[in-house]
Amino acid sequence: MKERFEALRVPVVLADPRELEWNGKDLSAKGKKIDLVYRRVLMNDIVARPKECAALLKAYEAQAVCVAQQFPAARFPT
Repeated sequence: MKERFEALRVPVVLADPRELEWNGKDLSAKGKKIDLVYRRVLMNDIVARPKECAALLKAYEAQAVCVAQQFPAARFPT
């Protein structure tokens, strides 16, 4: 997927959910703003580690990012 997006001149940042930062408005990783998240994280991992995924979940709840493979629920434990 990364190579395909880059071939289309869409910048890509590969990041672990623990690398994501949420400032209340924007989601970012490695100093780059994120608009689209292609989620490869399993729901079981998110539920088991809500603090590690907090930035992603907050950005999703705030509708600040578009998430491919959307979460099946609208609310998560934090």
